[in-house]
Amino acid sequence: MARIQARWGELRALLRPSRHDVPDDASFVDPHEAAAKARVGPRAVRAGIPVGPRIGALRGAFLFCFFGAYMGTNWVPSMLDKAKFDVGTASYGLLAWNLGVLAFALLAAFIIPRAGSRATMLTLAGGSIAGCVVLAMMDITPAATVPVFIMLGITGGLVNATQTTMYALAANVYPTAIRGTGVGTTVAVGRIGGVLSPLVGAIALTAARTHSADCT
Repeated sequence: MARIQARWGELRALLRPSRHDVPDDASFVDPHEAAAKARVGPRAVRAGIPVGPRIGALRGAFLFCFFGAYMGTNWVPSMLDKAKFDVGTASYGLLAWNLGVLAFALLAAFIIPRAGSRATMLTLAGGSIAGCVVLAMMDITPAATVPVFIMLGITGGLVNATQTTMYALAANVYPTAIRGTGVGTTVAVGRIGGVLSPLVGAIALTAARTHSADCT
């Protein structure tokens, strides 16, 4: 409504019940819209196709974030099974991963309006990397079920909370005129990471099994 001057009357009517003192001749300017247009470039806005280095970086982030999130969802039970966990316990590993998602996604939604998205998302991403490093260094055996499941919950929560908050980031990056196209294409690129995760996960598990057999 702010973008279309003919609808300013409707916008004033919507704002007044919310105790906004809006004069009848009030004009509306969205400073975020100008910044978003500058990010993607005027040519992209005119063509309706979001391109450019910043957009490429955002899509790359989506691809790798989806890759990590789906890697965990697809392969945590198989990883635990290969580590000699019984089938029932291995399935609880995936439960721990998903419970972490719920907790950290809600926490991120609470923090971002107060601390901003940049610091929150950088913390989530850094925590995801740290969680993966800790898991890689842990002795993943049935004897260490509790600490392993705690780390799965923390790492899964951080990885997927990053993915969840990136949807809001993508919507904030694109100007209104190309927001639907921009977010849609960005998520589509992210889905490529989801498609690649089963293939790469199978290769990684096979390599780990081969290495384990060689060491034995």
